Amino acid sequence: MAIGKPGRRLFKYITIPKIQKNLSGKGGRSVIANLNLTAMIDMFTVLVTFLMMLFNASGDILAADKNIKIPKAVNYSDLEKAVLIQISPLQLKLEGEVLLGDKDPEEMNNLSNENVDSKLVVGPLAAKLAEKREEFLKANPDKKDDPGQVIIQADSSVKYLAITRVMMAAADNGFQRINLAIEAKSAAPE
Repeated sequence: MAIGKPGRRLFKYITIPKIQKNLSGKGGRSVIANLNLTAMIDMFTVLVTFLMMLFNASGDILAADKNIKIPKAVNYSDLEKAVLIQISPLQLKLEGEVLLGDKDPEEMNNLSNENVDSKLVVGPLAAKLAEKREEFLKANPDKKDDPGQVIIQADSSVKYLAITRVMMAAADNGFQRINLAIEAKSAAPE
């Protein structure tokens, strides 16, 4: 072997022209990777379908209020989107807006007191329900004969008289279909 003039070297055994050859793609593998676009589109389609199924909105139309302990029941059906009335021992809310019990806690006691006139107690609720019904009829003029729908989400400790007064206020203002929100419970095996 003949002795030649040494060239530029990176380390002891690796020459710079050898690295340039590998980086230019003339060596083993190419540095540029080809993406298979069809496989990637298929993967994203499956991912989007999975996420749509995961976030399906069936049954998730009620926001849980921390002050309301919903009763449990075995027989039930899924709820549809409707006007929501929440009754806790401390407050009466319509679509999240506090109507009774915000300033005076005695208002909620009057709701379940049979000596107090129900029209005085549920007056603010009746006025707001009438507004909601008018808004619905303006938005849907072809549904004038449609009985309005309301969902009552009441705490299990609220007295029945308070719930019936709220139901009567809803019925008097055009909401004929009244649903009670419950927590589903599986039937006990016999």
